[in-house]
Amino acid sequence: MYRVGFDHIKSPTVDVVKHNYGEFVQVWDAPFKTLGRRLLLTYIRCEDNVSNISTYEYPKIGAFSIIVKSSTQIKKQYRNSNQKSRVEMTLQNGNILISDELENLAVEAVFTVDFNFEKLSPKGRKLGDRAVMKLQAENERYFVSTYQKVGDEPRLAMVKEYLGKNVVNTVLYDFATDN
Repeated sequence: MYRVGFDHIKSPTVDVVKHNYGEFVQVWDAPFKTLGRRLLLTYIRCEDNVSNISTYEYPKIGAFSIIVKSSTQIKKQYRNSNQKSRVEMTLQNGNILISDELENLAVEAVFTVDFNFEKLSPKGRKLGDRAVMKLQAENERYFVSTYQKVGDEPRLAMVKEYLGKNVVNTVLYDFATDN
């Protein structure tokens, strides 16, 4: 039995695609081949769960032409730029990480095998993708420190400790003040 409101069936305005996680569902405002049709809702469902829910809004006025909201972030597409967008991610402490090239804001993640919690800085050299995948496959420990960058100034926002692919500890910092 599906959750109420997430029981869409395939129709001219609903796409249901089966995949290894269950079903990927897309709900549109108009039937297929309708010029200018817009996506309204996407989600993944399996028999006992609904996840990755995203809603889509299309403001008629303002700086943004499309706003995509999910449980972890809000992505806003600038109206006058197909390639520029603003991504906002709300942390558990209420702080918001923002990536917005037009506002000179960025989010940076640094992967390392250790982190110095007294100095609030990564220890050792940064890890590349291959090294992180190896640590994940071997179920080894590593850290991801996330920074809000304003211009060239990085401010520590969060440190996650992983064991393989699993988060075992998260420490949040108020990056609006000195950590």
